[in-house]
Amino acid sequence: MRWLLMGAVVAFAFVVYTLFHCIMSPAAKVRSLPKGVWILAIIVLPVIGAGLWYWLGAPKAAAGPAAPRRGMGPDDDADFLRQLNIRRQQQQRAAELAKREEELKRREAEFKRGDTAPDQKHDDDANSGKDDSGA
Repeated sequence: MRWLLMGAVVAFAFVVYTLFHCIMSPAAKVRSLPKGVWILAIIVLPVIGAGLWYWLGAPKAAAGPAAPRRGMGPDDDADFLRQLNIRRQQQQRAAELAKREEELKRREAEFKRGDTAPDQKHDDDANSGKDDSGA
């Protein structure tokens, strides 16, 4: 009688374990039948349904241990490097624009003071060296 009771306890534990295993398995990985049908089969046909679950329905285990993922540093990430390059180019453009703006402000200030524009001043210097005695 003791063996029968122990067998019933082992069978009950097996069915409960199998039921939780079935419930916790991702539905997309369950084989043969939909997950709900497997749960019903485990409940209605306790030991047989549990055995069939492991034989035909449970998701297959991965072959071998999964290799641990190595962490990626920022210099290994292509998106990070692309964004870094874009940011660097934008900073170069901004610096170039600031330099041009400063040059334009300087020229405008010279023009308002009455100075000739640098291009005109250079042309005047070139013309002043000509000899007018030939006329």
